[in-house]
Amino acid sequence: MEDLLACPAGLFLFSPHDFISLSSFLKRATNCEARRVFNQGIPFLSLPYLRLEKISSEFYRVCKHNGRHRAMILRDNDYEIMPVRLQVNESLDLSLRIKAQEDAKDPDYSIPFPPQFLTP
Repeated sequence: MEDLLACPAGLFLFSPHDFISLSSFLKRATNCEARRVFNQGIPFLSLPYLRLEKISSEFYRVCKHNGRHRAMILRDNDYEIMPVRLQVNESLDLSLRIKAQEDAKDPDYSIPFPPQFLTP
């Protein structure tokens, strides 16, 4: 429940590829339950999120996430964007870049902020 109540920064449009690259590396296949739900046409009921912490004057780092399995399914089905809720503990500086989690496949992977979809 804590994750849902952390300071939301709004919704942003990420590519599934970027979401997966910013998150912890997942060695196993996508979640069977998530794939079954998608294949049955049942909408996902929660939004993926990335929790960010400022690590320098240039970067936020992803410190927690939820939604890799959904992102993999969307990527595998040629979706180009997905809404992602960003959570931060301070006011958001859109001029900074977002850096991958320390346990991501490439922890140096970073992106500029994607387009904002909704604000809180």
